[in-house]
Amino acid sequence: MSNKDTKQEILDCARELFNKRGYNGVSMGDIAGCVGISKGNLTYHFCKKEDIIEGMLSKQEGDGFLEEIKSLSDLESALMDVRNVVEKYSFYFLYHAQLGQISESILQKQKIQYIKAHTVFLKGFYNLNRTGFFRDELYKGEYECLVDNIYMSAIYWKPYQSLREISTDSDDICRHAWKSIYPILTLKGKTELENVVRLF
Repeated sequence: MSNKDTKQEILDCARELFNKRGYNGVSMGDIAGCVGISKGNLTYHFCKKEDIIEGMLSKQEGDGFLEEIKSLSDLESALMDVRNVVEKYSFYFLYHAQLGQISESILQKQKIQYIKAHTVFLKGFYNLNRTGFFRDELYKGEYECLVDNIYMSAIYWKPYQSLREISTDSDDICRHAWKSIYPILTLKGKTELENVVRLF
């Protein structure tokens, strides 16, 4: 197995273990055992758990959101990308604040993630306004505030689900986001939304 393949298997096994047991419930020895390598071999690739998280975040940097949101279908695709990342890396969102505190490098990557998502969604909202799907802002920064609310909902969706002790189809991050977006849709936007997603 090449170093690249070994690194990827380490990242995959670590993600599965973190999702099952939580970040604090997994040791480097657990990860090595899951991969089927020695702890020494594991630390050759990643010295500590924080380095594994950094590896996961680096891998995500090229993935995810559409480069540009020009339609409500594009917006739905971007929201689904967010949902898929939250589900795939559920442990990361449960421990988001803690992970940002234990490593400056992780914190910087979290900031990069925020800037990327914020930029894509905010530009998309203005595109949708220009094409008549979104009404004009009622106050300066209204779109930006809504984008931040959607981002915060994504970050804390997993802890929120744990608090409510539910996980159903109706309790979906995409539907939650659309219900926040719905008040800024024009009549044209509301009509088009019916072709994109069943909201009510």
